[in-house]
Amino acid sequence: VQLATTFENVWATLGTHPNDLTATWKDDVTAYKKMLEGPYKHKIVGIGEIGLDYHYPKYDKQRQYNGFKAQIELALEYNLPIIIHTRDAHDETLKIVEEYKHNNLRGIIHCFSESASFAQHARELNFLLGMGGTITYPKNQYLRDICIETPLTSIVLETDAPFLPPQYMRGQQNSPTQIAYIAQFLATLKNVTIEKVAQQTTINALNLFSISLN
Repeated sequence: VQLATTFENVWATLGTHPNDLTATWKDDVTAYKKMLEGPYKHKIVGIGEIGLDYHYPKYDKQRQYNGFKAQIELALEYNLPIIIHTRDAHDETLKIVEEYKHNNLRGIIHCFSESASFAQHARELNFLLGMGGTITYPKNQYLRDICIETPLTSIVLETDAPFLPPQYMRGQQNSPTQIAYIAQFLATLKNVTIEKVAQQTTINALNLFSISLN
């Protein structure tokens, strides 16, 4: 957050990833509240990435559930969007989000990798789909189909750097510079110009995070 104050057009989100929730995760939430009320609060535009991850063994399901809900409620308290990480927990993720659908909860499904039905449900719950390098992977035709069917008004661009680079550089370190490549790939998929993709996805992000560039 301190770094963000050095650059005029840099903002931050904060949150505890489900795999990083420890026995003292509530202390993290308390620390976030202090930051949200501190001198850099204008640079904090969202809560995340937060959510559920049942992929790795020995995960604490109850802790993830409690941590996810507590951070959703933190976002609602400060009227901020959330960035959701979900892995092998699609039904549970949507069930929790459903509980808050009348509370102006909104956000992004980060690094989207779920089904078309999940995409539709997420959009109905006021969430954007975060698309990145994974849409270029040969095995992910289903993701490309979802991109084609999803209006640009419901998509934001991501990289998940330093992970998940586009196919042409698999095995290398990813970086935000790949956004332009992802935008062009998406434009080709949807048969529109890269300018249209860039403009609409930027508008989506600015509106979601209540960011003004003026």
